[in-house]
Amino acid sequence: MKTAKTINVTLTNLTSVFTPALIALEQQLHGLKAGDQFKLSLTGPGQLLVDTSLAMYEIIMARPAGVQLHVHSHSWLKDSVVLVWLAGNTRTLRPGAWIQFQDFAKWNAERNRLQKRQETTWKEASGPAAWDSTQINYARADLLVKKYLPPHLRNRRIWAGELAEWNLINTLAAGKL
Repeated sequence: MKTAKTINVTLTNLTSVFTPALIALEQQLHGLKAGDQFKLSLTGPGQLLVDTSLAMYEIIMARPAGVQLHVHSHSWLKDSVVLVWLAGNTRTLRPGAWIQFQDFAKWNAERNRLQKRQETTWKEASGPAAWDSTQINYARADLLVKKYLPPHLRNRRIWAGELAEWNLINTLAAGKL
């Protein structure tokens, strides 16, 4: 078995799609060949802009066929960044960490509530034609996350033990990579 290459990504450094960390991730992943192993280590507060999460997910999914990717998070993960974590062939979390993904309807309702409370001129979105780019991107992330997480694991915090029960994390993989 080959030794896995590791790239550490600090989530707070990913403030847009075109950051050096994201470009480096893409370059490293595309330089790998079938049979190679790669470990993505996520650190920092567990949230990203939706657009950045989608870009990172697309980079990971476009890796060469046969490249095995393990994603480990050193912190909790919430909303769209959960998609990045789910893109790995295997996944682990540090003890005491959790993931949480809100379905689009709940996320959008909370977003609208907060914006109204801040007395902005936000209009109620009546459907996709009225959505802004963040809403469109979150709706896309929602569709992708639904491929991985069954309904009963969305809209709440899920801890490592329950993720292991549903085979969403592999505690043994962390020691091998």
